[in-house]
Amino acid sequence: MRFKKAATVAGALILGVCSTFAQAADNTPNLSVDGFFTAFRTKPQSSGGVTMMAMREIAGYAGAFVSWADITQTATLTKDHTELVLTVGTKRAYLNKQQIELPAAPMYNNGQVMADILVPMRFVAETFGISIGWEEQTNTIVITTGKDPLKIMEINQPTTSNAIVMDYDQALQNAFNANSSLLNLKESIDVINEQHSNLLDQINYLGYVADLNGQQFTDALRALRQLENTMENIPYNEQMVRDSTEYMLRNTLSSIATDEMDLQMLIENIALQTTNVKNTQLKLELGMVSANTLRTAEQELEQSKVNQEVLELKIADERSSLGQILLMPMDREIVINFTPTVEALPQPSLSALVADSVNTDPTLKLKETALKESQYAVDTYNDTMTESKLEKENNLTRAARDYDDTKRNLEAAIRNAYNMITQIQQNQKSLEINLQKAKDTYKTLSTNYQAGLVTLYDLDAGKVAILKAETDIAKNAYTYWTLTFGLAHPYLMVGASSSAS
Repeated sequence: MRFKKAATVAGALILGVCSTFAQAADNTPNLSVDGFFTAFRTKPQSSGGVTMMAMREIAGYAGAFVSWADITQTATLTKDHTELVLTVGTKRAYLNKQQIELPAAPMYNNGQVMADILVPMRFVAETFGISIGWEEQTNTIVITTGKDPLKIMEINQPTTSNAIVMDYDQALQNAFNANSSLLNLKESIDVINEQHSNLLDQINYLGYVADLNGQQFTDALRALRQLENTMENIPYNEQMVRDSTEYMLRNTLSSIATDEMDLQMLIENIALQTTNVKNTQLKLELGMVSANTLRTAEQELEQSKVNQEVLELKIADERSSLGQILLMPMDREIVINFTPTVEALPQPSLSALVADSVNTDPTLKLKETALKESQYAVDTYNDTMTESKLEKENNLTRAARDYDDTKRNLEAAIRNAYNMITQIQQNQKSLEINLQKAKDTYKTLSTNYQAGLVTLYDLDAGKVAILKAETDIAKNAYTYWTLTFGLAHPYLMVGASSSAS
């Protein structure tokens, strides 16, 4: 193991030094971004004394969106309220609809595709709020973006220029407004109130003209009792609809965020795999590996690209579902400006949660009402009824059993959610330690890369390690966010608890 590790380090040293020598030989400047050394993905060029940098790279550092019109050879870069329109081969450009002149015309670097377009580096950078510096002694271009250089993960951020952005409370209100069940329930309340008023009038009338012990008057009282039970249940039904709506929204947002994290991880790994394929091709030419090794690397890269397409389609479907929930356009990106965190505060005791659920859970309240109705039917039974007393007593038994089963299922769901939340809280510290380790490793890699001791592949792998640690923390937080809501409304998790057990 020691020999193998030493050989790996030696290989990295050779590749790193060769990379440094090659960089010096072609006079490519070094690159530092927010204090960390890295490298240009596309070699910059000079045009009339103006440094030209790959448009995709500089836009990525600036956080600007890029769209491309192939017919006119025009690129549009947008960020917040800034729009820059560039055309290949001309200095004429448009900044926020106003014509300007660039210090140099955008140009193709290699081929005729957007990925190869070079643009005036300093002008584009400063237009979108990042600064460019130069260190003569180290031959280094210094880019300062103002971002945290050790924060790699990007979720809940717009990826299109026409994205709809809102906060969570606004999204939740939209979901309530779009829920037809809530709208129907509000309309039903008016109808029930009218029926109740009419029934009271009927009972008052019968009190004057009918026998108070007669069937007609007794039936009217039973109808009033049933209607008042329905009215008593309305707040619980409304609560269940609202809770279910928010739970669905939380689950949808969690699914989108989780899949976006997986997609970002996949894209970064594809970049690593692409570099690995290129390195393996070089090794094959040098006789260091077999053709089968290269073929395996290429197949893994192709599989990852397929997985990326599948995941992108899944995210698109989830975004359509989000648009449907919020009654908003399903063909536009909707971004909810919210990031959950794991709270350090301890949860209430398990016994307290169970006791509180018995007193407040809407499903238990509905079962309790059904139990009261069955008991009332037994207590007011008379021989003129079409059903037998035994049937009504059986209904009472079933209602009592249903109440007890619901109570037990709720307790099981509470216990399951409580234990999972406790585990999440305990895992949080460990995940934070892993993230700090990944950041410390990347700092070391950046220093070693400047010295030529490691390769750009190693540096990129260090960034992926940070991204992985960030993703683990974020997924932990989203699970916590969903579970804590379920713990406060355990009837929503009864099905999940039953299937888990």
